[in-house]
Amino acid sequence: MNRMTPHTSTRPLFAASLRDWRQHRGESQQTLANRAGISTRHLSFLETGRARASEGMVLRLADALDLPYQARNEMLAEAGFHPRFGVEPASGLEALPEAVRNAAALILANHDPYPALCLNSAYDILAANAGFGRLADSLAVAPGGNLLHLIFDPGPVRDAIVNWEALAALIHRRILREMRHLGSRSLLARRYAEIAPHLSDLAIEASILPAEPALAIELRIGGETSAWLTTVTTLGTAQDALTEGLLIEQYFPVPVGNEPVAPKG
Repeated sequence: MNRMTPHTSTRPLFAASLRDWRQHRGESQQTLANRAGISTRHLSFLETGRARASEGMVLRLADALDLPYQARNEMLAEAGFHPRFGVEPASGLEALPEAVRNAAALILANHDPYPALCLNSAYDILAANAGFGRLADSLAVAPGGNLLHLIFDPGPVRDAIVNWEALAALIHRRILREMRHLGSRSLLARRYAEIAPHLSDLAIEASILPAEPALAIELRIGGETSAWLTTVTTLGTAQDALTEGLLIEQYFPVPVGNEPVAPKG
């Protein structure tokens, strides 16, 4: 058995986490119990700590709740079991599986001279190519950090985005959608709390914006305007918290009568 600590010391943590996730998903006990194939009474006992959850039961409930793998690790630990999935690296690509690390590096390098960056689920910048470095230099911003902070915090990046209000509203809507999946204790939720003071600057409600397939980012730098479309490549692999939410964002220049910020050559 993959037991880590006695159930008696961890049961309240697991019970509270299970209840919080069910409520976060907006489900009744009966709905979740039916999906997990258990009785409502047993689920109630698990949520109040009156019943012990086996490792298989924890995984069954996590699957029924469609939890991200990081949250599944946390729930296993709270029930007294070792994590079953990889853990998220603090920063950089070094802790990623070699195949994923090589794929990310290849995509970043081959997209040069145009900007591209690798992000985790909280939009922390894990790596960037030379094109993004040149763009950052033109804005007097050091590469790295967090993309949400760069966009939402007052500073040179936000000041350079001509259509900041529309772009920020769409990103805000995307963050809210992703947090519904990742949960209120996720790293993304913490990043959201950090930028929350600047969300009052949004005059456009994200809920009423059209669901555009793409929105060009317009930048004005040194008196010249450029526009960029972005695409996102997801690199996450099944049953791996290490790469869950990992993505590469690539920027493609849109002709607006000016040369791109990251010119070829």
